Amino acid sequence: MLKDIGKRGFYPLIGAFRYVSVFLTILMYVVRGVIEQYDYAMMLLLVLSIAFSVLLLNYLYRKSLDNIHRVLVLLVIEISALSFLTYITGGLSSPFIWCFLNPLLIISSFSLSARKIFFLVANFILLCVIGYASERETAVSEFFIARSNIILSYLLILILVNILLRYNRKILEKHQELRETKEQLEESNRKIKGIIRDILGMYETVHAFPGQESRRKIVDIILDFAERVSPEAQAFFMQNGGYIDENPIITKIEDPLVREELYNLNISKIPWKDIWTRRLKHGMMAAMIRVFNFRDYGVIGLVLPASEYNKAREEYDSNLLLFSRLGATFFDRIETDEINYELAVADEQKRIAEDIHDSVVQRLFAVSCFTYDIIKNWEQIPDAEKKEQFTTVMETVQSSLRDLRSTIYNLSDRMNHTDQFRGSIEAYLESMGKLSGIDMHVDMKGNFNDLAVGARKALYRIIAEGAGNAVKHASCSNIYVNLEVNEDKTVLTIKDDGIGFDVQKAEQEKRGLGLHNMKNLVRIFNGDISIISGEAEGTAIDIKFDSRDVLKKAEYV
Repeated sequence: MLKDIGKRGFYPLIGAFRYVSVFLTILMYVVRGVIEQYDYAMMLLLVLSIAFSVLLLNYLYRKSLDNIHRVLVLLVIEISALSFLTYITGGLSSPFIWCFLNPLLIISSFSLSARKIFFLVANFILLCVIGYASERETAVSEFFIARSNIILSYLLILILVNILLRYNRKILEKHQELRETKEQLEESNRKIKGIIRDILGMYETVHAFPGQESRRKIVDIILDFAERVSPEAQAFFMQNGGYIDENPIITKIEDPLVREELYNLNISKIPWKDIWTRRLKHGMMAAMIRVFNFRDYGVIGLVLPASEYNKAREEYDSNLLLFSRLGATFFDRIETDEINYELAVADEQKRIAEDIHDSVVQRLFAVSCFTYDIIKNWEQIPDAEKKEQFTTVMETVQSSLRDLRSTIYNLSDRMNHTDQFRGSIEAYLESMGKLSGIDMHVDMKGNFNDLAVGARKALYRIIAEGAGNAVKHASCSNIYVNLEVNEDKTVLTIKDDGIGFDVQKAEQEKRGLGLHNMKNLVRIFNGDISIISGEAEGTAIDIKFDSRDVLKKAEYV
């Protein structure tokens, strides 16, 4: 409608034509009036009246493009005025006949063809009637023959304008479709980037913890991820036989009726590869898929309104397949880590047994045999020789003890007075400092051998992420890393003296995979993280854990 034309910017072109047509028409009228010696006062009054009315009508049209009723009133007024003006100035011979195109262009802008054709035909007939009435001394046939050039020109102009308007409307529609497609592609691109970032963060997170407790944390991470990717849905996980948790279903769904329906589902009916759906009460739909690879871990699903699921079923099914594969991959990794750990322990036990057997046991067996011979021949051995033989036994036993002690020390960093965790961090930061030219200040206190394996991995990755971000983005000269482990609290601080950044803006724009990974790693061990930064004020990352969550006694073995 006219409202659309105004918003699409087509009316300015019509308005420009209106000004040009009126100017040329007035110019032709003035020239003709001078040649034919019209009354100059009347001619001036007519010109000023036309100019004023054109300015006023154009202004009113621009203000009324969003209200079709107002436009129709203006069209009636303009057509009536032009009809009178054309009649008194010579009919089809009047120079103002071309101004009659102005309202017809507005009418041509209607989108409804039937209505547009009716108005155009009615106004064209009106124009012909006015022309004939102005020249009624001639017959109708003679009138049309005499004015055929003008009538044909008028018709061709109207047809051409409507063709142009039609194609212009199609071009604008295609442009709008392309713009909407572009916006959809940009939105999809942002969503894909967010999914990739979340998946990378989840991989980093999952690598930080082993054990039975990790399975529940993996479920929580995947459910959070599922609800971020599909914000209209609520995610749930149903397990097989208490493999992960005592509860048969893990979910944040608060509606007790929905939870009860999910409890009553028989997951044995769910196919192994396909999406399985079930209608719930109150117009809700449950869509789910098995999480399996080398073994069956359970079922992951989404609960959402049935209308929403049917509207974007393909997208939700693709998301469920992604959640299933991610869950299976993460669970497989935990399974593999546990098997590798057991194999490593078995290999280490075998190596220790062989070391003790080959070095300590053989010597002690020799000592046993030698001592038996001494006791057996005790009476025949002189006292001096007894002393010498017992000295040999004592030296052999001491040598065996040294070998046994060496084997034990090789298994314990603490006994060997070394700390691989501290050494790895110091070596990493030292290497980073040399490459970047930034001074690294490291202060680590406490007994790091008591940290759980998963906590060591998490702390190492947090330090690597924090220091790496400072090197890449902070333009700093110094980086300070302080880690303190005690019985109550474990505190990590990473500071720099760089340019800083707007923390709130970064979180709103969801920029920075490093910060996202650090927060995930901290969350795994129920820690608290605070990031304080400002323009030209540097950045400070303060992280605190309850030591009960990061020490070995809290770790699954």
